[in-house]
Amino acid sequence: MAEDGDVTEMLKDLTLLLLYLSSWEEEPIRGAPTICRAWKNHRFEILDALAEEGLLVTPHRAKWVRLTDEGLAKARALEATLPCRQDASTPAPSSSTASEFPPKRRRVTEPPPTRDCQACA
Repeated sequence: MAEDGDVTEMLKDLTLLLLYLSSWEEEPIRGAPTICRAWKNHRFEILDALAEEGLLVTPHRAKWVRLTDEGLAKARALEATLPCRQDASTPAPSSSTASEFPPKRRRVTEPPPTRDCQACA
């Protein structure tokens, strides 16, 4: 079984990776360098631990966090370890693998019904 420290480290890594993957770049002041922000939608204990390590900046009353340069570097390194990112030359899944998942539903907009009766015209 995993130690508590190992689980905490895994949670911090996963949270940092999720913050990075759901982040956006923003130029706060015209001409200033862009910053990477993400919403604070994760456990605050983990966000505070990442901020103590210098990977995030968490403004007190803001609903977002800012990833520091160190945080971005670590998140990019974590992203590179993902199985789907390790080998870009991996072939597309075969039809047998693809059939395991249901097809995505598409939103179909139908044209409005036609008014054929004389009373509606």
